[in-house]
Amino acid sequence: MDIELLLIAVLSHNIFDFILQIKLFRCYRFPVCKGDGRDLKRKKNIYKTVKGNLMHTSSHFIGLCIIVFIINSIKNNPVIFPMSKIIIICIAHFFIDEIKSLIYLFRTSTQNNIWVFLFDQLVHLIVISLVSFNCDITYFISQIKIKLFNYPKSFNFTEKVLLTSIIFIVSTWAVGIFIKVFINYISSEANKINITDDIGKNIIGNNGSIIKIASTEAKNGGYLIGILERILILISIAMNYPVMIGFVLTAKSVARLKKLSNDSFAEYFIIGTFFSFIAAVLGGIIIRSLFN
Repeated sequence: MDIELLLIAVLSHNIFDFILQIKLFRCYRFPVCKGDGRDLKRKKNIYKTVKGNLMHTSSHFIGLCIIVFIINSIKNNPVIFPMSKIIIICIAHFFIDEIKSLIYLFRTSTQNNIWVFLFDQLVHLIVISLVSFNCDITYFISQIKIKLFNYPKSFNFTEKVLLTSIIFIVSTWAVGIFIKVFINYISSEANKINITDDIGKNIIGNNGSIIKIASTEAKNGGYLIGILERILILISIAMNYPVMIGFVLTAKSVARLKKLSNDSFAEYFIIGTFFSFIAAVLGGIIIRSLFN
């Protein structure tokens, strides 16, 4: 039962951190100044981060309650998810995210730091795991061992559905955000600049060279294409029909054919494609193995 609580909380976290986090929340959580001369350290911006993270945490609280309600409406044996645990998880989520917002606010160079992104998600998962298992680390480790050593028979149907949903979201939306942050990170590290997502602006390096060419493509077009690509690959692997992968990768390469003449773009394109491909294939393999 504790594993079910953990999976429900992780599923809710992924949905409301990666899929349903609206732009308004992000604007308040990360009030980034883009060369307009404002002081990032003003109390007004700190207040905005608190407000944004409160709204974001509220969505997590409501979402987790809704997911628990839906699961209990479908299952014959209801899942007992104490309200105290939900509140503790959400309060911890607020403080973790507020610390992240303040780090971004006072050290703008960390906005594209992949390690901050990964550490933030790791801390969230640790908190969720500890709360789900009442901070009993020994019991948590023993349960994980039982599940892994007897995989996949150790998972009941509900746990399999929850785990499949988590893998699907992580392999599609979460990996897409990871790739975006990672590409920006290696770009900014290589050229010692702070990459932004502005469309229509060339980014110039310190030596005068163009680092990022102005784009006229659809906003978030590459991100959405990546999600669709990973969904198709994941489904094809899960259904044991890998021939579809070749079609997906070919279509993606043809669509970007003109841009591939740019050496810098080609390198980032290949890096992103490999990350995307590996995540989708692994996700599909795990999902297929769960139901074998």
